[in-house]
Amino acid sequence: MMEGPIQPGANRNDKELDRNLDVLIEEIGKGNVVPIIGTDIIKVQDGKRYDLMEYLLLNLEGKYDSKFDYKKHNCDSPFEKLNHIHSVTSRPPKQGFYIYIKEIMADAENKYDTTYLDLLAKIRKFKLFINASSTTILEKSVRKNRAFITSKHDAFTLNITDSPLQDIEIESAINSISPVLFPKKLKKTVVYNLYGKYDKDDTGFIVVDDDILELIHSISVNRDKLNTLFELLSSSSLLFIGCNFPDWLLRFFIRMFSKQKLSVSSSLYSVADIINSDVDRNRAIFIKNSSIKYFEFNGEVFIQRLFDKISAKKPKWIRNNANIDYLFLSYATENQRQVIDIYEKLDDKDFDVFMDIRDIDHGEQIRDEVKKAIDNCKIFIPIISKETDTMSTNERFFKKEWDYVLEIHNRENPNNEIGKKPVILPIFLNQIKYNELKETTPKTFFDLKYQGASAENGLSSAFINKIAEIIG
Repeated sequence: MMEGPIQPGANRNDKELDRNLDVLIEEIGKGNVVPIIGTDIIKVQDGKRYDLMEYLLLNLEGKYDSKFDYKKHNCDSPFEKLNHIHSVTSRPPKQGFYIYIKEIMADAENKYDTTYLDLLAKIRKFKLFINASSTTILEKSVRKNRAFITSKHDAFTLNITDSPLQDIEIESAINSISPVLFPKKLKKTVVYNLYGKYDKDDTGFIVVDDDILELIHSISVNRDKLNTLFELLSSSSLLFIGCNFPDWLLRFFIRMFSKQKLSVSSSLYSVADIINSDVDRNRAIFIKNSSIKYFEFNGEVFIQRLFDKISAKKPKWIRNNANIDYLFLSYATENQRQVIDIYEKLDDKDFDVFMDIRDIDHGEQIRDEVKKAIDNCKIFIPIISKETDTMSTNERFFKKEWDYVLEIHNRENPNNEIGKKPVILPIFLNQIKYNELKETTPKTFFDLKYQGASAENGLSSAFINKIAEIIG
């Protein structure tokens, strides 16, 4: 059997944990890690602090006002006890069971302790979260900690129990950005509710074994409709946190999202990293035999250690609040593919970037949310090209953005405040040169302190360093 949970202060184990964390952080930095969040990490504060399943069980027993003989039916864990209640009550129909669960979850909405989910949500290298609970708390935590001026940079959620099944569509997940980016990077954080959500309908969410079996059947029958989800998960390291799944379910999930046998050592790390404080013997043997990397550590302590280590080593990976210093890219839609490449390079350097990627009609008025984004950005980057430098561009949306940022620069600043106006750093595309520009490109852009850069051969280190200097 495996040893008990590692305790802080156990030097040998702490050193081993740190080494494993370093390897994990390296993978996180590549964008290759997907957290799968289970019920064991979700806590409810209601007088005392409860595990979610424990809280559901306690309140469900109160709803039925009954005593259930768990011992007679060999029910030890809260999950087994919930299954027992489900099997012996309201048959048929069983809607009463789910109505009670919905009521209990609704009552818990404002009682969740989100401390550790918030820490995970702040690690900006996580772009996809899998929610293996029926709660909405992961979604809300990610929205709260990833909110970024407009909903474009907010969490985008999908529910596998919706009809029809929802895959992670390129258009939905990354707002019509070219498929050339897929599947390596999602421009929008995605929370995939693998167990559905309790607030969707009366029974369209996962609570007990019966529901899990239906979920597995649905996934099996509709496998071809979930290609994107499977591709993303099978090409990533899966970080199971608080997923005290039944042994059989853990085996199923790990193999389902793996491209090859678990005994193939070359891909063991990319298969799964399991974090659980309580592992039964069969599961422990399975993990050992599969050589799956296993952090035998309390989930909350692990998250805190991971967050602290990333904060110390890679502070730019941590999003501390929604009001961050960010870059605003302004461009013509004809140049979107090239601008996406610029976005990628800036994102790889851990800069926060606002990029409006919706189709904009010529002549459309600049929206309040875009004005707000320009008002609050640290650096405004106009992407200048042959497509932007024509007389016909006067009514184009990017031109309105340019006019607006110049309006900001021309405003009186009675308090002589420094740093309140965005710094303008132009980027040139398509080998266009400054002396080739017509009157349609504001000359003011080139009378400012910084001259800008060419993106033909990639953004120069000097340009990147200038951005870092301005951001501070």
